[in-house]
Amino acid sequence: MTVSTDSLPNSISWIEIRKVFDSMPIRIALLDRNHHFRYVNPEYCNYARIPEGTILGRSIAETWGEKHFMDVYPMYERALAGETAEWEGWFEVDSRWRYVRRTSVPVRGSAGSVEGYLVFVRDLTELRETERALQQSEKMAAFGSLLAGVAHELNNPLSIVIGNALLLAEEAEGSTLAERAQRVQGQPNAAGASCAASLRWPDSVRQRCDR
Repeated sequence: MTVSTDSLPNSISWIEIRKVFDSMPIRIALLDRNHHFRYVNPEYCNYARIPEGTILGRSIAETWGEKHFMDVYPMYERALAGETAEWEGWFEVDSRWRYVRRTSVPVRGSAGSVEGYLVFVRDLTELRETERALQQSEKMAAFGSLLAGVAHELNNPLSIVIGNALLLAEEAEGSTLAERAQRVQGQPNAAGASCAASLRWPDSVRQRCDR
C-alpha cells in the first residue's frame, strides 16, 4: 500500500499517523477524490470482513454497494469541498442494522487543495440499545408507581365495604340479607386481587424488557 505523504500534514509522517490509526478501536479510512480507498485500519477490515488488500483501490460502491454509496455521497462531497461533516443514526449494511457516528474530514495537500478525506466511524449500537432499555425500564417504573397509587386509593374504600359487609352478614345471619352481604363481600375481594395483579404486571413486563 502506498499513501502520498503530501496528502497529510508535513509535520507528522504517515508512518506515525498510521501507527495511531491502526491501534484505535474505531473504523478509519482514507479515500481519494474519486472515493477510492487509500487506507483502512484493522478495525475497518474486521467490520467489513474483507482483507485490507482487497479493499484498497476499490471504490465505496464496489465495497459496500451502490445504495450505501448514494447514502453517504452527500456527506463525503462536503468533505471534498473542505468541510468537516458529521452524521449519526441507524443504517443497514449486509442486512445488519447498526447505530453509528460518522465523521468525514478533508485532507489537504501541500498546496492547500483537498486531495481526499478521512472517515471516522464509531459504532454506538450497544450504547444506543442500552439507553433504549433504560428508557423503557424508567417508563415501566413510572407506570408501576402510577398503578400503585391507584391501587392504594381503591383498597381503602374496598376495605371499608368488606368490613361493613362482614358485619352485616353476621348480624343478619340466616336471612336473605346475609346472603346478599356475603355476595357484596366477595366482589371487593375480587377487585383487590385485580389490583394486586396490576401491581405485579409492570414488574413482569420490565423483566422481559431487561432480558
